[in-house]
Amino acid sequence: MICDESKPVVAIVIPAFDAEATITETLESVRAQSWPALDIVVVDDGSSDRTTDLVEQQAREDGRIRLIRQENGGVAAARNRGAQSSNAPFIAFLDADDVWAREKIAAQMALVQDDEGNPQLVYCWFAQIDRHSTVYPVGNQRIIEGDVLEEISRSNFVGNGSSLLVPREIFDRIGGFDAGLRENDAQGCEDLLFLALASRHYRFRVVPRHLLGYRLSHGSMSASVDRMLRSFDFVAERIIALEGGTAAAWAAHRKDLIRWLAGRAAMGGRVGIALNILGRMGPGSVGDIVSSIPELARTYFRAVVVPGWLKRASRSARIMRRRPRYLDIDW
Repeated sequence: MICDESKPVVAIVIPAFDAEATITETLESVRAQSWPALDIVVVDDGSSDRTTDLVEQQAREDGRIRLIRQENGGVAAARNRGAQSSNAPFIAFLDADDVWAREKIAAQMALVQDDEGNPQLVYCWFAQIDRHSTVYPVGNQRIIEGDVLEEISRSNFVGNGSSLLVPREIFDRIGGFDAGLRENDAQGCEDLLFLALASRHYRFRVVPRHLLGYRLSHGSMSASVDRMLRSFDFVAERIIALEGGTAAAWAAHRKDLIRWLAGRAAMGGRVGIALNILGRMGPGSVGDIVSSIPELARTYFRAVVVPGWLKRASRSARIMRRRPRYLDIDW
């Protein structure tokens, strides 16, 4: 491992499963970080494509990169394996299809401790990118810092695991990511559980810049809705058992998650599935279900009914077309 001895090392853990289409771009964005002291660990989670070949090619060019192979065990197990393989005092996580702006790690490292030297979990804002690495301009996200247990119970304001930088003390105290969710066919909310557990003991800080390119996924969700809700319910029940005062926040959070899942189905033109998902709010939520239908209809109309040429014309006026690895300023 090559590093700058004047700076503490940050372990960059990248779980990868059949990621040949994106892993090179992801690694290039890490290699370009202005913070040079990096231990870049790619955990191949049982890929059957050329992922490992591409990682090894990058490793020949950059001695900070190393590859770990394991049988497929899911994102939580892969992240834990990568973190445990390093002795770096700080850990950042990056999914194999996301990218970082050049200053991402450096900006976060300025906030990993408070004035008394206590560790803090640091996240950043994100922009969305598509499969062609087109960057979609987004508005400012919320600035939520400090004691955030109530906020994270109400909504996952962090958004995704690729924005996190975590002092090892926090990671070790939480026990890493819960691989048991996958074992119970309830994967999907591993990040949310980690954040909620961390928020019980540690303060959060945010870099209010869009330093992460979060890739939009258009994969099938027909089998994932039940799994996601099982995952969410597991997380909510676990945190409520520890922090009973958050029960109302988790109930509201669950309804928002259902609305989001229904919106995803509507975007794919699956109106019946979308309505069925809304029905998961339960018989006592008729008012919430009814009030959600107009927005669901608007989502369906924009995604399915509006002609493709009109959407492309509208989108071209709003999208900045730049390669993410060159975006080292706010998007």
